[in-house]
Amino acid sequence: MNGFKVIALLILAIGLYYNYQQDAGQHGKAKVWQAVCLALLVQAYASIFGQVGWLVSHWEAAHQKFGHAVGYVPGEVHWLLYLLHIGLALLTLLTAMRMINRSDAARRRLLWLLPLLVLAETFSFYRGWLNGHAEVPLMHAFGLALGFAFNGAVALVMALVYRSRFMQAFYQATPVPAAATEPAAAA
Repeated sequence: MNGFKVIALLILAIGLYYNYQQDAGQHGKAKVWQAVCLALLVQAYASIFGQVGWLVSHWEAAHQKFGHAVGYVPGEVHWLLYLLHIGLALLTLLTAMRMINRSDAARRRLLWLLPLLVLAETFSFYRGWLNGHAEVPLMHAFGLALGFAFNGAVALVMALVYRSRFMQAFYQATPVPAAATEPAAAA
C-alpha cells in the first residue's frame, strides 16, 4: 500500500468517525454500507495522484506504454481510455471524499460515474489480461467478459446500495446529536 492510500484511508476513517458521531445510534445499516463502499473506492483510486504525477513527468513513456494496440483495440483508443480512466479515477476519489459529509450531490454523481468506471476498468483489465497473450482469440472475449463481470458486479452492488431507501434517507437526514434526542432528565 502506497503513501497516498494510507493518507486517504486515514482521512476517510477520521472523517467518517466524526460524521457518524453527529447522530450516533442512528442509521446503523447505512453507516456500515457507507464505510465499506467508500473504503473500497478510496483504496482503489487513492494511488491516482502518483499516477498523475508519473503521467505528467513521463508523458512520452506513458504514451508508449499505453498507446499501442493490444488485442482488438487500436493503440490510440487504449491511450484515450487510459486518459479517461485517470480522469474518472480522480473524479471518483474527490466524489468519495465529499460523500464523507453526506453530500447528496456527490452520491448522485457517483451513481452516474459507476457505469463509466465499469467501462474504463474493464478495458484496463483487458489490456493487462492480454499483454503477452494476444495470439489466443478466446482470451480476448474471456478477458473482456471477466473484467466486465467483476467490475460490473461491484458497481451494481454500490449502485443498489446508494439508490436504496435507507441510504437516501441517510443522505437526506440532518444529523441530530444523540444527546439532543434523549429526554431531558432534569426537566
